Amino acid sequence: MNGENNHVFHTSALDSWPHELQRPRLTWTLFSAQLWLLVAFVGMSLVAIAVKLFLGGPSEAQPAAAFALGLLGVVLTPAAWWKVARQLDRAERESAPADANVAPRGRHGGVVAAKRELLVSHR
Repeated sequence: MNGENNHVFHTSALDSWPHELQRPRLTWTLFSAQLWLLVAFVGMSLVAIAVKLFLGGPSEAQPAAAFALGLLGVVLTPAAWWKVARQLDRAERESAPADANVAPRGRHGGVVAAKRELLVSHR
C-alpha cells in the first residue's frame, strides 16, 4: 500500500469542490420569521384571553377591555402570519440556485401558470 491513499479525503476529491459556491446566509431572515411567529402566538393568546374575560362575566373585567383585547388579537394574528409567509418565501427565493427553474410569480405573489407546450410528432 502506498501512503498516498491512507487519507480519508483524497486530494483529487478535494480539488473538485467548487470554491465559488456560497450558500446564502438565511440567519436574519429566519430569525425575523420566528419573531413574527411569536407575534402571531401573542395575537392568538390575546384572542383567548378576551374570550375568557367575556365568558367570565361582567364582574371579571370590563367588556370594553375584553373587546379591545380581542380586536387587537384578531388584527395582529393574520398580519403576523402574512409576514411569516412573506419571510419564508423570501428565504426560499434566496436559497434557490440562480439557474434553477423557479415558477414565475404574478403581480400579487401568486404562481403564474406556465404555457403548455404542444408535443408535435416529427416524421
